[in-house]
Amino acid sequence: MSSIWQAIVRGYLKIIEPAADLLVRLRVSPNLLTTIGTLCSVAGGIAFAFGRIHLGGWIIGLCAIFDVLDGVVARRTQRTTVFVRRDVYLNVRGCAVGGGA
Repeated sequence: MSSIWQAIVRGYLKIIEPAADLLVRLRVSPNLLTTIGTLCSVAGGIAFAFGRIHLGGWIIGLCAIFDVLDGVVARRTQRTTVFVRRDVYLNVRGCAVGGGA
């Protein structure tokens, strides 16, 4: 079972790592990625509310990718902190909206 999980993680990182590299080179703010992820969460919630369950699921899945990317980009650009700052607060709020959707 662990070898299957490790294969999934390796495959996921093959997608995320190049995307994160590009976003860092383009100087995309982690806050922008968090905002996009939050908007995706809202859009997914709206899709669910209108009975578009499959579409809502795909949109929420897309939101998860932005959630991973904002953390990776923040760490690579050293825009992280142990204590709560505006960008950390934004990330927490975005995740809370996503959980509510």
